[in-house]
Amino acid sequence: MACKTHACTIASETMRLALSRLALYAALASALFLPIYAKDTITSIKYEGLQSLSTHLANEIADIKVGEELDEEKIDSAVTDFYDQGYFSDIVAEFDSGVLTFHFVEKPRVAGIEIKGYGSDNEKQTLQNQMGIKKGETFDEQKIERAKTILKTVLEYQGYYGSLVKEELTKVNEGAYNIVFNVNRGENILIKKAHYEGSQKLKRSKIESLSANKQRDFMGWMWGLNDGKLHLQELEYDSMRIQDVYMRNGFLDAKVSSPFLSANFNNLRAELHYNISEGKQYTVSDIVINIDKEDIVPKEKLHKALQVKKGQVFNIEDLRSDAQVLKRLVADKGYAYAQVRPDLDKEEGSQKADEAKISSKGTKKHHKLTSKEEKEEKEEAEALRKIQEEAQQKGTVKVLYHIEVGEKVHISDVLISGNNRTNDRIIRREILLAPGDEYSLSKIAESQNALQRLGFFENVKIDERRVSADSMDLLITVTEGRTGQLQFGLGYGSYGGLMINGSISERNLFGTGQTGSIYANIATGGTPYNISYYGTPRKITGRQFSGNLSLSNPRIFDSRYSTSASVYGNYYVNYVYIEQSFGLSFSVGRMLSPTLRASLGYDINWVNTFDFLSSNYEAFYNNWGGKSYVNAWPMTSSISPSISFDNTDDYYFPKNGIIASAYAQFNGLGGDVRNVKLYGKAAFYYHLKKHLKIDLIARYKVQGGYIFRFSRNDFLPLNNTFYMGGVTTIRGFRSGTVSPIGVANDGTPLSWIGGDGMFTNSVELSYGLLEAAKMRVALYGDYGFLTYKSLGSGYADFAGYGIAGVGRYGMEWRASIGAAIEWISPMGPIVLIFPFKLFNQKEGDYTSQFEFSMGTRF
Repeated sequence: MACKTHACTIASETMRLALSRLALYAALASALFLPIYAKDTITSIKYEGLQSLSTHLANEIADIKVGEELDEEKIDSAVTDFYDQGYFSDIVAEFDSGVLTFHFVEKPRVAGIEIKGYGSDNEKQTLQNQMGIKKGETFDEQKIERAKTILKTVLEYQGYYGSLVKEELTKVNEGAYNIVFNVNRGENILIKKAHYEGSQKLKRSKIESLSANKQRDFMGWMWGLNDGKLHLQELEYDSMRIQDVYMRNGFLDAKVSSPFLSANFNNLRAELHYNISEGKQYTVSDIVINIDKEDIVPKEKLHKALQVKKGQVFNIEDLRSDAQVLKRLVADKGYAYAQVRPDLDKEEGSQKADEAKISSKGTKKHHKLTSKEEKEEKEEAEALRKIQEEAQQKGTVKVLYHIEVGEKVHISDVLISGNNRTNDRIIRREILLAPGDEYSLSKIAESQNALQRLGFFENVKIDERRVSADSMDLLITVTEGRTGQLQFGLGYGSYGGLMINGSISERNLFGTGQTGSIYANIATGGTPYNISYYGTPRKITGRQFSGNLSLSNPRIFDSRYSTSASVYGNYYVNYVYIEQSFGLSFSVGRMLSPTLRASLGYDINWVNTFDFLSSNYEAFYNNWGGKSYVNAWPMTSSISPSISFDNTDDYYFPKNGIIASAYAQFNGLGGDVRNVKLYGKAAFYYHLKKHLKIDLIARYKVQGGYIFRFSRNDFLPLNNTFYMGGVTTIRGFRSGTVSPIGVANDGTPLSWIGGDGMFTNSVELSYGLLEAAKMRVALYGDYGFLTYKSLGSGYADFAGYGIAGVGRYGMEWRASIGAAIEWISPMGPIVLIFPFKLFNQKEGDYTSQFEFSMGTRF
């Protein structure tokens, strides 16, 4: 109801003023207190300067949600967690108007790393992987210090002490640095003298044979001698190595003290001290084999396989080897989990002395001794003393082998990994064990070698995984290597001129294990080459055009049969003639065993020979049984049975094993050529590391052949005979230029007619120079000879070649020594050959001081 009195008006005004004041107070309260409540609530979270982490990951690390009340402890914890990530040098949190903002200052990045003053490219790459700092990572002083420490450690491991490593930083931009580690390599500390106090029975060279730290030899800088460099990291293990040497020589009680090193850092010389108690030297008195299932392998066979022999000085290395041999013999019967525990039963060796005492007592006299008897007694006492002294220094030991056979094991599964390109079946067909087969340790080793011989893989590893007491899985892990080659060559020679060659080859076509290749070679011919042929000058240029297309399958439908085919053609300006040829070949083979293969091949070709150096050479082609073969394209049709064997452990660098092959080529299945050509070659490899403790491979290679003919009227082409020279026969003499000298019809001497027989052999020692780079250096010696039918005075009767009972035999020999560098390069195997000296070199021989081979197996 409205109030219109004066009092009512005053009350109304008073109420209005009160309400106005109340509204003012409310407004002030809102202005003063509401911002405080808003400040305590997070309405938004921002990250400024963040690059190393995503916003989503940053939210998880901070663990702060929008809408939460502000918590200083939680913010401090978030800042600490961000800093622990290692990406940031500074982090600031700011809160304004409900917005929580983290400001980041990131550490600089590593733009690049370089090592100067040390190591090859491969060594530098290995070091960078170990240093704990990589390109793209954050720049960190601690990482740099750790990397410097690793560099110094590696140098000390190699014998360099006092090395200095200093980092050099180059700013690339505001957020990145290049780091260069400058290495000032220290000096080697050389062991001037090694003292082995108490050693009497073994020479110093024998004692040090397994040690990493050895006394420096005179002229120790020479290869093969002890350089005396101190390897500090290996020093603590050398005591055990020396003790092992003593145990290999029968001193089972030998004790070797820890080494004491006295080093002078002023002259970088050191002396090494050991105290050695040798003890007795033991011989083997008896060998006992205890096996819980005696019917598995006859004990006679087990004893025959042992290297430890009764009566010989005991050798701990033979004991270890025997344990593996016994395990293999038992495991080959299916007992994969067989265990062989060797044991020794030492006898003190006093039995001989006791027997001597008894014998002496039995001969004691019971009357006054004559001078003669007194003398005999003294001699007997002296002999007894020597026996007792010897007994104190020698002992005998009984060797015992305890064999626990376990359960017979079968293969549960064969699992293959690492083959990204090669089909599983290509690998599986080389494995001699399949699911369900009885376990055999020898077959596992043979399977691994078979896979290595394929040449498809850089590494092959076969592991065993136990499934149950009577079953296991085989885990085949391979690392695929380079099996294809795309080669292109461009060069220039005074004889061949511009030379272009190229080939595409693949030993594992599409992962099928098949081999295919296409090859082409062109030599345009260089400056005309002047040959004075017994007063008749002639200019020739070495033009050549050749090509070959081949395809082979070593396992047709994964069977034991193989097949191959090729088509080829050639045009070549020889020193003596021009030759044109083309042909094709086909062969079928069968694998007789994992290492033995037999095949039967057929070849047909046509060869046109013309433009001879002299008309005297045409005599060889002009009248054979009344028929001329000059510009006549004579045909050769032949069938060739062959056999090959290969049990080596690698394709390019065999360390152990034999490669051998032989064939008989029967020419005369139609065509114009009728003869039989026999040829064989073999290569033997043996790794000497087990004896010399260095990566040294001994090789012996031999080859030989002979041509049998039936009649002087049977045509014999000049390119069918044997020649020497080149990387496959006698290195240092140019390929195919070593030959007997023939005689033309008018008596003119004729070079380069070849021989009817050949024999060459080579001895090589190959040392592993850089294992990581697959590089080796080799020393070689070559010797070989050609046989021929002789007319006397050193001339050959070419028409009588290979005919039994005709004429006299002559021989033409050559030899050489030299060195070679062998390298498995990214383009394939390369061999650089440097002949040192040639033997029986004759006037007119074509020689070379350097030879090169690429793409061939060593």
